[in-house]
Amino acid sequence: PNPGTEVMNIVLPFALNSSNDITVYDLNGKRVSTKISGSESNFQLNVSDLNAGVYFVTIESTEGKSTKKFVKE
Repeated sequence: PNPGTEVMNIVLPFALNSSNDITVYDLNGKRVSTKISGSESNFQLNVSDLNAGVYFVTIESTEGKSTKKFVKE
């Protein structure tokens, strides 16, 4: 769900491998510490430790790079 409070689910149309990356940034472009779990194309991003605000999640893979905005309540 967006906005999220505890966990954000990420479902990709392709599988990620070990050379791919999921990164979360704050509005200032600073990489923030989060816990990502999952495998292949289904991931859960634990956002419970983030302050309320707007963040960006960037997914880099062999398929390309995509950035999406999410709101933490």
